[in-house]
Amino acid sequence: MSQPIARLIAPTLLTLPEIMFLFLLSDWLMVKDLVRLDRAVTSRYGRQYLHRQFRKLHSVSIDDYKHSKSSLEWMILRGFNVRKIEFIFTVEELSKVTNALLMRVAKAFPELHKINLNSCTEVSDVGVISLAEGCPRLKDVNLCYVEHISDNSVTVLAEKCKDLQKVWLYKCAKITDAAIIRLANHCSLLNDIDLSECPLITNASVIQVAERCMGLQKIHLRNCKLINDAAVTQLANHCSRLNYIDLTGCSLITDTCIIQLADKCKGLQAVSLQRCNLITDAAVIRLANNCPGLIFIALTDCRLLTDASIMQIAEKCSGKLQNISLGGCRLITEAAVIQLAERCSNSLQSIWIGSCPLITNAGIIAIAQKCRVLNEINLENNPQLTDAALEALGLGWGGLKTLKLKGCPNITAAAIAAFEKRLPDCKIVKA
Repeated sequence: MSQPIARLIAPTLLTLPEIMFLFLLSDWLMVKDLVRLDRAVTSRYGRQYLHRQFRKLHSVSIDDYKHSKSSLEWMILRGFNVRKIEFIFTVEELSKVTNALLMRVAKAFPELHKINLNSCTEVSDVGVISLAEGCPRLKDVNLCYVEHISDNSVTVLAEKCKDLQKVWLYKCAKITDAAIIRLANHCSLLNDIDLSECPLITNASVIQVAERCMGLQKIHLRNCKLINDAAVTQLANHCSRLNYIDLTGCSLITDTCIIQLADKCKGLQAVSLQRCNLITDAAVIRLANNCPGLIFIALTDCRLLTDASIMQIAEKCSGKLQNISLGGCRLITEAAVIQLAERCSNSLQSIWIGSCPLITNAGIIAIAQKCRVLNEINLENNPQLTDAALEALGLGWGGLKTLKLKGCPNITAAAIAAFEKRLPDCKIVKA
């Protein structure tokens, strides 16, 4: 919103009902827009009213790095009681967010509940510790890709911010069990933790999280390669509210712990077992039978799976399943895919069946004819598929948005051109 536009619309905004005006301020306008609105309102009554509403705003988004410091100073001057801050910068700008800026935030907004520092790669322990010490009511902290932080940051967060409920540490490779154990011991309200790509994490800290944070609902352990059945079994034993678990790349886990999860966490809605190559039909069938509310299951490269488990998912999760990934499951045939198409026709939105050599045109034709809300399908590396499969998709319900065809040499350029003519809004990835 430019300054001239702010001047034009300001009188109208001030006549809106208060609840609508607050909604507009908090959900639609960035801080720079609020500054321009502040400058545009000149009447005494208008400014008093506007500043009263500013003080009620608890959530702000800053999308202008160049003026981020002046924006913070302006919010302080106007008496903002900010509880949530999100930096909506470009990747290059995010890398310029400094410890000094965070220290200013910590000093100015002691009531802060949530901050998203995803990809702020210049931030270090100094900045995070200043936030922890200055904002003891923090509940939600996103530190994904903040690669310079160490155990010191997480330890101080744990000790100072005991109301923490959500902590994301994706790609924070220096974090060890010691910090996560401290987090679990001090922050029993924790319900969502992301330790993905933290290579030093072992069973010890995950078990402590399970035992101390029994309200845990979501845990992300992607590529925590030291995790095995012992940790996942304790999650099952203590965290019955768990609804999301990502075990992608945890290649040591077996059916044993997944069966425990299925038996004790029946509210599971999203499970990722990608590249867990010891998993068999027994575990997936138990998940299907006990967790009918599954909306997402990722089984990429679980090469021991057969049609039996996928058919069970189709039957038991009928009408709920939205996303299934079977890429690299080389024993799956079109029989399982046809069952998915028939049973999940009104819910399935995304399916990945790349590198599945036993799936033929018949399976794709069934998907095209039955699935009425599908928006994404991955068919990569299936040389057995021909133009007939693509033609069927082109004649299907028409809402497909993404189609991946890399490694499908028997689908011709002519068939792709015809498909693009029928569905011009669908993005085709061919390479």
